[in-house]
Formats: sequence, structure tokens, C-alpha cells
Amino acid sequence: MLLRRYGNRIQSVEPNFQPHALTEIGFTRTDDFRAEADEFADEWELVSSHEVAGVTEGDVKTEVESALLADLLEQLGSIVAAAPEGHVALVENKLGQDHPKLRDATKTTVVDGANRFHFTYSVDPPLRIGVYRPAAG
Repeated sequence: MLLRRYGNRIQSVEPNFQPHALTEIGFTRTDDFRAEADEFADEWELVSSHEVAGVTEGDVKTEVESALLADLLEQLGSIVAAAPEGHVALVENKLGQDHPKLRDATKTTVVDGANRFHFTYSVDPPLRIGVYRPAAG
């Protein structure tokens, strides 16, 4: 299960990575899990931390952006799927402070005598995911 902090609450979310959205790396809230942030901190302990990042390159801007988002979604899915039963994954990035964003760079290259664009997409800062288990005791 994937969780995210919203103010003083922790709530379950589903990834919503859309290449044409203003915020490409987004999450949609669900009602599968809800807790106060203070209670969560008292009742759960961090087991492992992961960073989800990547870089893609190519000649078609939307394809390059979509490929990076698909890669990030696959990495995130692997982290959530690998968490043992009873564990949860929490998006550690804070809204408005270090939310992951796609960054792009464009170069002009000459291919067979014609000018071509070459696009590079990356994510900065990386999406940080913490895996938590219920606290012992």
C-alpha cells in the first residue's frame, strides 16, 4: 500500500503520473488508509528508504517524457510490491517543498544535414519512498 502525507494526515494514494499534466508526478487519494501523522509516527517504524529517479533521452519530446514516467512508475511499483505483508510505503517528499519534478534539456543536433532536437528528461529531486512496518511494543 502506498501512502502520502497531507498536512497532519497520512492517507493512501494511487500514483497518477501523466505526461501532459502540469504536475506530471501526482497522486490520487483513496480511502484505504487514513491516520493522523503523529499517530503514524508513534505506531510505525522505518525499515528502508528508496529513491526513485531516472533519465531518458530521445528525439520525440512526448515519448521521452512518457518513457521516464513509465520507468518511475515501474520503480515505484517494484518498491511497493516488494514490501512484506503488513508493511506500507510512504512518499517522503513534502508537498510544496521538495516535490519531484521532471526537468528537461533540449539540444539541437545535425543528423544527415538536417537540424534535429534531442530531448533529455530527468527527475529532480528524486521521489523518496520509505517502507514502514508496525512498531514493536
